[in-house]
Order: sequence, then C-alpha cells, then structure tokens
Amino acid sequence: MVEDGNLGGYLCVFDNDAGPDASPVLSALVGNMNDVARRGRCLANALDKGKRLLENRGHVSAWQSRDLNTEPKHYGGGIRAGNLVIAFSGFPEHGDEVIVLTIAIGSGLLEEGGVQAIAEVSSNSLVPILLDELEDELPF
Repeated sequence: MVEDGNLGGYLCVFDNDAGPDASPVLSALVGNMNDVARRGRCLANALDKGKRLLENRGHVSAWQSRDLNTEPKHYGGGIRAGNLVIAFSGFPEHGDEVIVLTIAIGSGLLEEGGVQAIAEVSSNSLVPILLDELEDELPF
C-alpha cells in the first residue's frame, strides 16, 4: 500500500515441517518502506501469519485463524503451499494473499485446485483476476 512514499512489505517463508516457534528460512523487506515503525509492524504481522499456520496444521490460509478482535490483530495474507508456509504483510489482506499465491504458483508449489481452495477460504475476489492475468504462464 502506498503510504507516505512507502510501497512494499515483508515476506516471510517458513519450512512447513517446522514448529510454531521456528524462525523463518527467509525474511525480507520487499520494496521501499522508509517508515521504520510501519516496517516493524509489517514484519511482526508476516511472522504472525506464518506462525499461526504452523500452529494450525489443518489450515491452508491465515484467514482460517484471522481475528481482528484481538490485540495484536491476526490478519489474513499467509498460505501453506507444498513444503512451505509463505506470508506477506504490507498491503491490504487480499493483496498480501495475491502476492503469496503468485509466489507459490510461480514456484510450482500450488496447482489450480489449491489456489481455488485458498481463495474460497478468504473470499478473495482478486484471485480470478490473478489467474486470468497469468493464464498463459500457468503450469496448470
């Protein structure tokens, strides 16, 4: 989300076999984020999304444990894909989810059925647009 010249967020990738206390195998700032406080919030949210998926083995989407009535809030925008848990924070939740789905599709970690299952959980209206835009590139 563009906010005061900031466009970006944090990407966190976890080993799907790791426990909820595991550190991510990758944590990276993607894009530009000059606001240090926002950077910290985005990193904390991306870590939380991944760790919630590691705690809830039957979940395919962070939306399944989303709770905006707690402090800290638990947002959607993380997915389970193959042997990884991928989470992003920096955009609205559906945008975060599209980013991680794009990574998972491009890496061959998700096929159409998995993408549709995740989109159904979150009611993400951006996923059909993503699939339409990637139609010629999709491995499925």
